[in-house]
Amino acid sequence: MRTPTLIPGIEAEDACGMGGDEGPKAAPRLRKPDRAQRLMEPCCLEDQLAADHPARTIWVVVGKLDLSAFYEALKA
Repeated sequence: MRTPTLIPGIEAEDACGMGGDEGPKAAPRLRKPDRAQRLMEPCCLEDQLAADHPARTIWVVVGKLDLSAFYEALKA
């Protein structure tokens, strides 16, 4: 008795890869992950430093500097 077909023109055994004299199957072509690949992830700069990190003190001091002399040369 014949097995009913799943797709017209293809036997059920062939569709599952279990039929015929196809010989040995080739190894599957799988992509391997690149473990050294860099990821671009959104982040909050505020979260990158601890609240008591010394760089925050420098940040506050530099934020209070008068940088208008540097801005004068900018035309854009």
